[in-house]
Amino acid sequence: MIEKISDFFWRIANWKTFLLGLIVYLIFGGYVMPHGAKTFNDLSGKKVEVMDLQFFYTPEKAREIISQYSDAARNFAIQFGLMADTVYPVAYTFLFLIITTLIFKGLAKYNITYKYLHLFPLIILPVDYFENICVATLFKTYPNFSNALAYMATFFTTLKWCLVLLLLLIVVTGLITLAVKQFSKTN
Repeated sequence: MIEKISDFFWRIANWKTFLLGLIVYLIFGGYVMPHGAKTFNDLSGKKVEVMDLQFFYTPEKAREIISQYSDAARNFAIQFGLMADTVYPVAYTFLFLIITTLIFKGLAKYNITYKYLHLFPLIILPVDYFENICVATLFKTYPNFSNALAYMATFFTTLKWCLVLLLLLIVVTGLITLAVKQFSKTN
């Protein structure tokens, strides 16, 4: 199965799919998600923190953040988290799959291969979904959510951000290696 997924992205990764992925990502990252955050603020009558953007939080911090939301904002956060924040992870995962595949296709020309490493973004997708489910449940059960649920939510939030940082490290390292190889080939 992983071989088929790998082959699929190896086949479709090109500048056209990169541009498609970038456009979809920019729509979500540049409009949909900020619009959702603005709506949280508008419905609450003040600027509120977004749970998904935290790196780590305790149950007490989660209650503090959620308490800033009005009832309408909490309800909207649940709906938004389970709708728009379900598509957004697919958008950024697709974009990063194309980016990593393009990098590793370029490296393969220099006999530098890392089987399946270009699929690393797929690891982040389910983690983000588990985070979204936990956060939506925190909002739905506030203020009576269990500390265990809050710790599970923060676990997935922290894991997501650690994986994103690792992905960025993979991308930057791959780009630097590719640039060095291309530079040394021309000289």
